[in-house]
Amino acid sequence: MLHDKEDQAILCTGESGAGKTENTKKVIQYLAAVASHKSSTGRAAHGELEKQLLQCNPLLEAFGNAKTVKNDNSSRFGKFIRINFDSSGFIAGANIETYLLEKARVIRQAPEERTFHIFYQMLQGAGLDYRNELLLDNINNYKFLSFGDVSINGQSEQDEFNDTLSAMSTLNIPDEDVRSCLRVVSAVLHFGNMEFKKERGSDQATMPNNTVAQKVCQLLKLDLNNFTRALLRPRIKVGREFVNKAQTKDECDFVVEALSKALYEKLFQWVVSRVNKSLDRTTRQGSSFLGILDIAGFEIFEVILINSIYILKFNEQKKIK
Repeated sequence: MLHDKEDQAILCTGESGAGKTENTKKVIQYLAAVASHKSSTGRAAHGELEKQLLQCNPLLEAFGNAKTVKNDNSSRFGKFIRINFDSSGFIAGANIETYLLEKARVIRQAPEERTFHIFYQMLQGAGLDYRNELLLDNINNYKFLSFGDVSINGQSEQDEFNDTLSAMSTLNIPDEDVRSCLRVVSAVLHFGNMEFKKERGSDQATMPNNTVAQKVCQLLKLDLNNFTRALLRPRIKVGREFVNKAQTKDECDFVVEALSKALYEKLFQWVVSRVNKSLDRTTRQGSSFLGILDIAGFEIFEVILINSIYILKFNEQKKIK
């Protein structure tokens, strides 16, 4: 890259559990080490940017990785990490682009699998002040956690939660934003506990108990009446007029699941944007870059989804170009 002035790329591919994410972290650690300034003792001295770059992985893993049957820390999204270097070979900035987040994992998981790590870190590692603020309950009381407390051998959720908070601090994410982020995670969990009933004599859905809805509105700072009305009788446009459409129980359940997936995906995108904001160094001119593509792991199924493979191949080619 320095000698020939040509940008470089590294592609990490393989089945789930092969070690793509771990190798990606090793590559980043190596680049941060060789591109660091030398201290007076002769050792590499990591500056703020290098430290922030190293802290990106634990944060993105908390919100985008999950335990699967094949892998305890499986990336459920793909990422392209672009590290910019100046003419002297020092890191001048970085940018991360993500794609294909498996947001369906938020609402249900396969047997012996988990949803994203951040849910378990928060439920089992948060202190009393966080638990009260986030209105947290026992881990087995959330319907979106299909199989409840699925632990990972040798892993402390409290330590992992502290590492996630430490990474956010290193990346200069304000405490208020951190708490807002966790409130959204808690709200997604509570969405799954909302229950709707079929009104007697009609298909209209009702919400006999709005306790869970109150918690969701408190976490997301929404008006309770407007929120429940939007779920049960949403306002839609018919021709030139706006009318309130009565929702069935199945429609309400579908809307809640769709909202949960969309809300978590937006949160994940926000986390990535905050990471990029911290890594952006517009004042430092980058002359070359080295890209690292870490795709989501594929697994061996009895039936292969051809369309999904084509999509992955298209995205790989697009990123490399």
